[in-house]
Formats: sequence, structure tokens, C-alpha cells
Amino acid sequence: MSKDFNMAYEQPPLIRRCIENLDVERRFPIMLILDLTNVCNFECPHCPQPIMASQPDYRASFMSFDDYKKIVDEAAEEDVKFIRFTGDGEPMLNRRLLDMVAYAKEKTSISLVLTTNGSMLTPERSERLLDLGIDVIDVSLDAFTKEKYAIVRKGGKYHEVIGNLHHLLALREKKKSKTRVMVNMIDQKIVADEVDDFKKYWEPLVDFVLVRNLHTATKRVNQAEVGQKMEREQPDRHACAHLWKRLTIDPALNVKFCAHDWFDETVLSKLGPGGIRSIWFSERLKEIRKAHWAAAPWDYGYEKIIEKIGVIKLPF
Repeated sequence: MSKDFNMAYEQPPLIRRCIENLDVERRFPIMLILDLTNVCNFECPHCPQPIMASQPDYRASFMSFDDYKKIVDEAAEEDVKFIRFTGDGEPMLNRRLLDMVAYAKEKTSISLVLTTNGSMLTPERSERLLDLGIDVIDVSLDAFTKEKYAIVRKGGKYHEVIGNLHHLLALREKKKSKTRVMVNMIDQKIVADEVDDFKKYWEPLVDFVLVRNLHTATKRVNQAEVGQKMEREQPDRHACAHLWKRLTIDPALNVKFCAHDWFDETVLSKLGPGGIRSIWFSERLKEIRKAHWAAAPWDYGYEKIIEKIGVIKLPF
């Protein structure tokens, strides 16, 4: 082990704080991210999915219902707080999505979060999701005006998606549903002048407005813009708390420690007979936790938002 690594590891430790707060030796991941498909009907310039889909070895794939049930069954026996459907593609393109929501709601008390581009959030599907009791529907918009939306959500139809979202909100009100609705956008140069209007418009209508910073998605996209921003702002660096909180499972059952990995660079293992537990408590992941550093403070994370809107209660 290098001297530099020892020095970093012995710093006051967010590493130590992670262990003290989350007690990783005994606790399961708070959050499972399930990539239900690697297919998307949009080609957003800030997303690596179009790059991934252009590779010679790309094959469209969808998580099977049987594999999904095994994951949910194990999660139900452990301390998983919520499952998030998102990732490498548009989760609503998986034809079994509604069945998946129904299964988890019938068999478990785990909260369910759907992140979607909204294009397939038709009135019929919205009503079914509300009736099933899905906990959160999070719609990625990434722009406020139709003109900017056409650029950053390539392939999407602005009025169709906005119409779907407004119908969902009206239906939620009519049914007095407890489902929370969120919208999100990425703060990038092309839409920077729309962030305030986006927040002003949506905050009275939905439960949470999430504005994310642009990142490079494992250095695949937008490297120049992100690099310029980091040079200007010089962000602090921290031990990556996500390594103590979450795992990602893709349609091929690759288990990854990074949710932003479209190219299988952070695969820990295939999900096998030992289940999620054997991977979460593996020596390899313990070593990665010791060595990994990133600009993600402990108090930052999607799970904090889900707690803030009243869906879950975190143990830390």
C-alpha cells in the first residue's frame, strides 16, 4: 500500500464516519438501483446511453421478471429501504414494469421509485401506477422551454411529456394518492438560464424539484464543460458515501458499485447463488471502499431526497 494511500486513508475520516453511521459490517444497502433495460427512446446529449448503444457489441436487453423476483425476494429479507427503477435505459420500455411494481408491492414493504423520461407515462399507465401504490415517480425533463427541451431531450415530444405529467398530477389529486411526484433537470450550459424558471414553475406543483450538476458519466460525455466548472469552483473531495449505501444491478445481472457506469467498468460480480449479500460483504468491495475517493459528501444522495419527501426513514 502506498504512502499516499495511507495518508488519505488516515485522514479524519469520512471513511470512519461511514462505518460509524451505517455500520456496513451488519447492514444491507439502503438502496438498490435496478436497470430494467439498456434501451432508450431518447438520445440525450448529456447521457452515455446513445454512445453505449452505438458500440459493436451492444445488445438490447431487458431484466427478466424471474430475475427481478429473486432480487426483490432477497431484498425483502434484508434492510433495503427502497428500490429505484432507472439506469442504462428508459425503465418503462420493459414490458413487465407494471407487473414488477405489483409484485414488490404485494410481497414486500420496500418503497419503489420510478425515474422516467415521461414519454410512456400515459394516462392509463399513470392510473395503474397510482392504483398499485408506487411511492415516487420522478420525471426527467432537463429543460423548461420547448426549444431547449428539443435539444437536451432529443427524441422526446415536449407537449406530450408535459401533458402526461400534468395528467398524472391531476389524477393523483383526484384519487388522493400518496404517491410523490418529482421532476428533475441537469444544470448544464445550454439550459443554465432556465433553471430558475424551471424551479419557480414546478415547485408549487410537485413534491420535489431536483436540479443536478452535470457530470461526465465515467468520462464518456461532456468532459470539457465539467472540467471547466471544476476548475472554477474547486470542489472539495470526499470518500464516496455511495459505496456504503447502494448497489446497481443491470439486465444481465452484473452488480456494479457505481450507478453511473454504462460500460461495465465497475462490475463487482454477476449475481449468483450467493445473492446480493455475498457481493455486498465481499472482500473486494471492502477494499474498494478503503481506496475510493470522489466529490460526494456523506450528506448528499438520492436517498436523502426520498427521505425528505416522506417516503422512507434512514438509519443515519
